[in-house]
Amino acid sequence: MLAVIGVGISSLVFLITKNYYWDDLAFSFAQTGIIFASLIIVTGALWAKPVWGVWWTWDPKLTTTVILWFIFSAYLLIRNLIEDKKRAALIGAIIALLGSIDAPLIYFASILWRTAHPELNIGPLADEENSGLPSSMLLTFFISLLAHTFLFIILVRMRLGVKKLERLTYE
Repeated sequence: MLAVIGVGISSLVFLITKNYYWDDLAFSFAQTGIIFASLIIVTGALWAKPVWGVWWTWDPKLTTTVILWFIFSAYLLIRNLIEDKKRAALIGAIIALLGSIDAPLIYFASILWRTAHPELNIGPLADEENSGLPSSMLLTFFISLLAHTFLFIILVRMRLGVKKLERLTYE
């Protein structure tokens, strides 16, 4: 989710300002985000097989996540295929903004449609009666969330540094 928000905001700011720092930041968010999204899909399938008995089900939450993965894969592919870097940045920003629309659909999928995934149990829209995880699970969740967030930020910053060096070579 952090990657999608980062790509969307950075792309919007790029379209407004035409400052290529924001394009580099959006690209860095997208590349790092696609790694995390791939891990989500693969580890979800590995978890689902012993629990549900299938590797994949066309659950709305899963389907919208895969759609997001394809959108951002297309974003990265198009960014690398178009040789004119300014044009690639403009088209990429538009794709990123369109792809960002999918993030709320993923979040609301278990509310909007009957789904194999449970209803929201944490977050601003969680049902108060059914909300809350046991404290041991909540602590584990927040430690994991914090660790993954820091890892994500470090990887984005590293990729942004590489992107700045790449931009210096073709300017």
